[in-house]
Amino acid sequence: MDADRHQDHVRTDNFCHQQGMTTLGASVARSKNQLCLEKFAKTSDLAQYMQSGKSPMVTHSPTQNASANAAARRRARGFTLTEMMAVVVIIGVLAVLAVVGYRKYLNSAKSSEAVWMVNGIRSAQEAYRSETLSYLNVSGTLDTYYPSANPTNQKVMWGGGSSPQAKNWRILNVATDGAVYYGYATISGGPGQVVAPGLEYNQTNVQLPVAVEPWYMVQARGDINGDGIPSIYLASSFSNEVYWQNEGE
Repeated sequence: MDADRHQDHVRTDNFCHQQGMTTLGASVARSKNQLCLEKFAKTSDLAQYMQSGKSPMVTHSPTQNASANAAARRRARGFTLTEMMAVVVIIGVLAVLAVVGYRKYLNSAKSSEAVWMVNGIRSAQEAYRSETLSYLNVSGTLDTYYPSANPTNQKVMWGGGSSPQAKNWRILNVATDGAVYYGYATISGGPGQVVAPGLEYNQTNVQLPVAVEPWYMVQARGDINGDGIPSIYLASSFSNEVYWQNEGE
């Protein structure tokens, strides 16, 4: 035991001499002696770990260890049932919003047909008047629709039929790109109080004027989403606007 202590003392003293320090002599401060001993102990521990093939241990504070352990537990535990249910609910809500938005987009695209056709009928009436000095009373009433008397969410081909209204539509020469969702009607008259039988657009709010020259009105009806609530479009020679109610229905 004494021999081992002596050998450790010799190694320590040699190490301190190499570092420019000494453990002997009253002129050397005790604090410097202690620093040498601590440095030698650390160096000895490192050498032992390197000789054994192990990596030196790095110590952390209790706070660091607790944080690391908590992070490891979070990575290991995965997701809770509550978290999974929350994700499912969010995905469901987003899916519903996407479907509703897509349907509105489709209905809006179909509704654009009515505006385009109503303006086409207006142009055809103006062309007819430029040749005959009057507008053509195609439908007789604003609720006598063509090509379908009761429009649904199914398209109907334009241009067919043998009824008087179908013949008048061919005379008016309204062009389309093919089958249509909406039914259309147009009437006309001369100067005097305007009478519009079959008017479906806000009947209680529409004030019909007294005309001082020939006039016409155009009405379109459709049910593009098939819910039984019709959408109505209205235009006339009294205004350049196209009015509607229940758009997208």
